[in-house]
Amino acid sequence: MGVIIIASIGLLIWMEKTDKESIPDYTWFAALMGLLGGITSMVGNAAFAVMALYLLSMRLPKNEYIATTAWFFLVLNVFKVPFHIFSWQTITLDSFLLNLVTAPFILFGAYLGIVIVKRISEKNYRWFIIGVTFIASIFLVI
Repeated sequence: MGVIIIASIGLLIWMEKTDKESIPDYTWFAALMGLLGGITSMVGNAAFAVMALYLLSMRLPKNEYIATTAWFFLVLNVFKVPFHIFSWQTITLDSFLLNLVTAPFILFGAYLGIVIVKRISEKNYRWFIIGVTFIASIFLVI
């Protein structure tokens, strides 16, 4: 998976450098990326790289990119809650209470993220996401 994502990042960088404007708007491409995002999330919480690659290829502006990513992971993670509680038993009363304690820090981090993103240009934001995606892909390989 990581090798495929790294190769795809290479293609994405080539598109960025040559100013290719074609956006893969094929239904099969969207379905494949959604399927890969779901599988990689269920298997190892590794869907970020797949979704970043897909959304970057769609050339969404940074605010739409962030919003789409947030909605995707909200829906996906809400779907996974029953599995975590009943099948895998990874959500317990103790872990839930720990999450409640961290909630104010998460809210502060979200606010800080909004402030930081407003100061980053569209182009620099795209390159930041490409870089972070590449790093995540390296971790998938190793």
